[in-house]
Amino acid sequence: MKVTFATTWESRCGIAAYSRSLIAELEKRVEIEVVSLDPGAFQSPARLAARLNQGDLAHIQHQYPFFGGMALHRNWLTGVLRRLAVPLVVTVHELDLGDSDSWPIRMYKRWFNRYLFCRAEIDRILVHTSEYRGKLRDLGIEPEDIRVVPMGVPKLPQPAVSSDEAKVQLGLAGRKIVTIFGFVVRRKGYEIALEALRHLPDDTVLLIAGGAHPGDRTGFFDELKDRIASEGLSRRAVVTDYLPEHRVPVVMAAADVVAAPSIEISSSWSLMHAMAYGKPIVASDLPATREINARLPCLSLFKVADPLDLAEKVRELLEDERKLEAAAAAVRSYAQEWSVALAAAETLAIYEELCETPGA
Repeated sequence: MKVTFATTWESRCGIAAYSRSLIAELEKRVEIEVVSLDPGAFQSPARLAARLNQGDLAHIQHQYPFFGGMALHRNWLTGVLRRLAVPLVVTVHELDLGDSDSWPIRMYKRWFNRYLFCRAEIDRILVHTSEYRGKLRDLGIEPEDIRVVPMGVPKLPQPAVSSDEAKVQLGLAGRKIVTIFGFVVRRKGYEIALEALRHLPDDTVLLIAGGAHPGDRTGFFDELKDRIASEGLSRRAVVTDYLPEHRVPVVMAAADVVAAPSIEISSSWSLMHAMAYGKPIVASDLPATREINARLPCLSLFKVADPLDLAEKVRELLEDERKLEAAAAAVRSYAQEWSVALAAAETLAIYEELCETPGA
């Protein structure tokens, strides 16, 4: 079986990193041809469809910006779909139904998503959470055509330095470190973390381990750094900027606790990264994080957008070594059981379901 797998590849984004990890596992069983969705890779729907048709099955990683956004006259995904001649799987990483928008925009976005995904050309839609499965089902997509494949935890090289050595390298020796890892975008709740920091001991540092998202045009990253400076928090809130891969193990080794104070989340490669390093995690109580805990309790959840509750949950871990180690052990157990290898196996089963010669 040959699968043409359309995804961002060289881009600095979570979907590209997720795809590279997933494909490394899939290639143990099937032939994968990567079809890049990086900016500028394809100039027309016909060219992309022609590449996808070179396999026995096509698999598209979908996020709205990959195909021109949510304006009907700019989005070109349907032009690709109309030209496909092979079975198609689409992974939906983002689903914007306009829940916080005005009524007209909300109605448009619901119509647009039905137009995009309720199509005979799409044989299976994959999502990472049951929440998204329910939302797609409510749009009118047949339930049996929607499959939940949880985002798996990758196997990553573990740090070659101890926590104390890593803190020395970062200039944070002797401090307790609460880390938010990944691209800096507003929805990840950095303002909540800054407020929580005021309610934590003075030796606690918030390490913002990441830089601006390449697709973010809001200026939030600079806004966040300006706020840290203007509020006199520079000693306690440290921003690394973009981390090259070889620096990530050091940053993760230094972390005592990882915080994920997102306002909304569907799935998170940065969260899977933290799990890969076996770090205790305090996360917002959202449907996606509750689903993780339903599989295997491993996250300490706090009330969404509540800095006092976030501070309390972090303090409970930092002040009790046994709780801290138990939280880390739970994360390690989840990482072992819900791995990228498992996600690849579940994805492969869907491929085989759609092809005439399973496992070929």
